[in-house]
Amino acid sequence: MREGGAEFGLSTTEMSRRLEAYTRLVTFIALGAALSCADLLARGSLVAVLLLSVLFCLLLISRALLARSFARYAHTVWTLTELSLVRTCDAQRDEHPVGDIGRVSVKRTVSGGIRAVAVGMRSGGILYVNALQDPEGFVGSLRSMADVPFSEVREPLDFDAPWFYRVLGLFVGAAAAGAVRVAATPGSLNAKWIYLCVAAYLVLFGAFWVRFKPVTQSYGEGKRPLDVAVGVISLVSGLALGAFALAVF
Repeated sequence: MREGGAEFGLSTTEMSRRLEAYTRLVTFIALGAALSCADLLARGSLVAVLLLSVLFCLLLISRALLARSFARYAHTVWTLTELSLVRTCDAQRDEHPVGDIGRVSVKRTVSGGIRAVAVGMRSGGILYVNALQDPEGFVGSLRSMADVPFSEVREPLDFDAPWFYRVLGLFVGAAAAGAVRVAATPGSLNAKWIYLCVAAYLVLFGAFWVRFKPVTQSYGEGKRPLDVAVGVISLVSGLALGAFALAVF
């Protein structure tokens, strides 16, 4: 607490737990994909080897980027006063009037703890507040300063259970392996539709990312160029993959 407002920092323990959970997820995605394609790898399928190598590299890169993002995000401090909600991270400062807050949604875990707080703004956009050291105190302060509707939802599953990301990773890995298996089958008509489905997903993902800018909403306006870059790369990749599938198959 400081004069003029309440300060809420982030929990390094919670951020470490989330990074560990993601590490567990990508590890079991890789394991599930490798086990499901074991016969193709044993036969020396070049397509399978290349596609799985790309998958593994993307998983490693995503984990490294998340760790880097968390390291910077750990410096974030939320300050709540009677007039404004301020997010500060190093030299970056984003200030939002309390009067612009239109609604607040609190997501709770199965055990009752607060997972995240979504603050909807009347002017548009949503601020996502999570991994706080004192999330209950933040919500309590927000209730006392913002006269807006509050809603709560509870997660249907225990996403913090150690088994959850292992099982999810194996299923996702097996699904990815199914796409690899089809793509590795010479002359398969299904391969064309696999490529087209992936292309459609990339285009939709890119459009969503450019429109809603989720990283900007979570980390501040300084991340807007990153959101735009991710969205554009996804859009271009999807269009290129779709064109390739139509031209080759």
